[in-house]
Amino acid sequence: MIAPRLSERVSAALPPLIAVGLTSFWIAEFVVATLDAVAPLLAEVIGPRALVSSFVDFGAVVPALIGAGGWLCRPPTGVAGM
Repeated sequence: MIAPRLSERVSAALPPLIAVGLTSFWIAEFVVATLDAVAPLLAEVIGPRALVSSFVDFGAVVPALIGAGGWLCRPPTGVAGM
């Protein structure tokens, strides 16, 4: 076995990576819109629901993904052999 906890480490790294990707997506959307002095493209196409989605992503989803990654990085606890 190359690394006994490799699958645990990979699964612990995925939620923070998803959080970084989601944050990058929204930040890029807002920066481009701000520099061009226009509304974000998703807000123009979908409407104000897209902005609500971004607030929910930043306020709940991204912190939850980072917390899940931290929780998955914890050393295993419990009865030995389980």
